[in-house]
Amino acid sequence: TLEGWVASLTLSTMQMLTLYSGVLTLLSRAMGWPSHTMIGISTLNKMWTFNFVLVLLASCIAASLYDTLEHVLRSGWCELVGIIGRAVPRNTDFWLNYLVTETLLFIPLLDLLQVLPLLLLAVDAILRRLYRCCCAVGDGAVGRWARGEPFLPTLVQKLMFEYLYSRAAMVVSVGVMFSSIAPIVAVVVACWLRFASAAWAHNTRWVLRTPQGAGFDAGGVYWPHAVQKQVYALLVSQLVLAAVLALNLNLFPMLGVLALMTVTYVRAKSLAAYFGPLAADLPLSACMELDAELWRDAERRGELEADADGRDGVLLPRALRRLLEEAAAGFAPAEGRGEHE
Repeated sequence: TLEGWVASLTLSTMQMLTLYSGVLTLLSRAMGWPSHTMIGISTLNKMWTFNFVLVLLASCIAASLYDTLEHVLRSGWCELVGIIGRAVPRNTDFWLNYLVTETLLFIPLLDLLQVLPLLLLAVDAILRRLYRCCCAVGDGAVGRWARGEPFLPTLVQKLMFEYLYSRAAMVVSVGVMFSSIAPIVAVVVACWLRFASAAWAHNTRWVLRTPQGAGFDAGGVYWPHAVQKQVYALLVSQLVLAAVLALNLNLFPMLGVLALMTVTYVRAKSLAAYFGPLAADLPLSACMELDAELWRDAERRGELEADADGRDGVLLPRALRRLLEEAAAGFAPAEGRGEHE
């Protein structure tokens, strides 16, 4: 419906303007984390907590959290199970509209068409024209910008793993929460994941600037934290299903779902204990296999190229050369970077 579409569009827009605007990143940076990666992981945890607890659960449980807390204190925790079992299914239409909006509007506009960098490019051109009218064009970073080198679009064309993981976690959390209530939700989530993975793979390779430098570890460090959050979402969705079954007096299926919650938690802990040490280390043989696969793919696509001036005569995959150039810039001496800042 139009009402549900407007409500979901408002929620997505407010998330973009507030949650994904960089405020939580500044807060995590102020907490004193020692590296860019740890700052990103701290930001990811804050984004997931806000999205899942305050946006998804709180909006489903009741319009007033105070009233919900009052009911729980008066009637016990069983009342909370009843509230969850009644309230979550009533919000299925709203969250289905949210998923459709994310799939058909925000992925095409933000990820494919890059609307925000295009708008900033126009603003950048206007400011550059005003600067030329008022000031003389000098040297340095300001001079390069005044002569046509864009600046504002580069501020948003950075590969922020915490932002991508947070968007994906929100969509997947909605999927696991409502798929048992409305199976069509799983279809929409699958479409979103297909479109998002293709768009993000292209942007990661050709559009976004990859973080490099001594303060960055690897994007894969985010993965265990994201999976852990999805396990929490899965456990909550199983609790919701158990509450719905309890309200319908389906005792044995409810007990089966509660037993499944225990199995899910134990299995997730065992997988984390096994794969955690493996994820913390990457053998050299695996690196060689990944490098060879990248080389074969570039040769098949015809993307082997030399450097810009052709002095070294070494053919490298285009994506690898770009990555090495960004790494060299990331590890540049502080005095070399100060000119750009």
